Amino acid sequence: MTHDPTCPRCGAKNSCIKKTLGSVAGSLRRRRECVCGFRFTSYEQVATMPRLRALFVSLCFGRDLSS
Repeated sequence: MTHDPTCPRCGAKNSCIKKTLGSVAGSLRRRRECVCGFRFTSYEQVATMPRLRALFVSLCFGRDLSS
């Protein structure tokens, strides 16, 4: 689950990360600043290793290991 870092004020997708903070349960909280000057917070979930391995195998070898 990754939050789309789109500016809530102008809708731009090219924001700069100003600060990254760890949060509970393996998620990240990031302070961002948009090109329009508006600052906002995005929340991102850190992927776990088994999910990353399954994605890697699926992409490289065409097999689905998620089940």
